[in-house]
Amino acid sequence: MKKDYDCFIRFPETFPEGTEIKFMIRDCSNYRYIPIKGKVFKDPDKAPEEACHNLWRRDPLGVKSYKPWRLLIIEKCDDMELFNSKFHWCAPKE
Repeated sequence: MKKDYDCFIRFPETFPEGTEIKFMIRDCSNYRYIPIKGKVFKDPDKAPEEACHNLWRRDPLGVKSYKPWRLLIIEKCDDMELFNSKFHWCAPKE
């Protein structure tokens, strides 16, 4: 079932596309955060059919992008990963 998610990304140009990564998404229906392993496709027209979810990108101030990316969720990770900095793409990396 197709759903809408969003995520906070500081530098969208550095966000990996088409490769399996770990990151944090937020369910737009209930605003719960979910740590996942997944793939993102920045051009929805070139995304495979299994990447059916919309991923709305937000900047650090919460401003929503005008066009969604496509999201393929491979695996939902343990909730304790909510505290793992490797799952967050909004803060600057050292």
